[in-house]
Amino acid sequence: MKFSLNSLTKRQIDDALCITDLFSNVSEIFNLVVADLNGPHATVINHVSERIYFILSGEAIVRVDEASYDVQANDLIYIRKGQRHSINGAARYLVLTAPPFDPKNETIVANE
Repeated sequence: MKFSLNSLTKRQIDDALCITDLFSNVSEIFNLVVADLNGPHATVINHVSERIYFILSGEAIVRVDEASYDVQANDLIYIRKGQRHSINGAARYLVLTAPPFDPKNETIVANE
């Protein structure tokens, strides 16, 4: 299978976050999206899925539980299921989620 970022549909998640589904098939073992962030995204906990953020460009601050990470291009953050996490900044990054993202598995904690 081949997917091209330029031909895929974008989804506006909130005021700061736009997602492009690069590989999003719930019957697979993971999904992969490109995220474009410009500001703060809410603090969430995913109760089922593990998540990886790979920063493609820009800079952001990622909070995972009590830790805070300054990230930039070529940095990777691993988030285990059940961890409270948020991201704030201006960045483009890949989000790999396994098993695939399902909104019913995620709790929004707060906007930070």
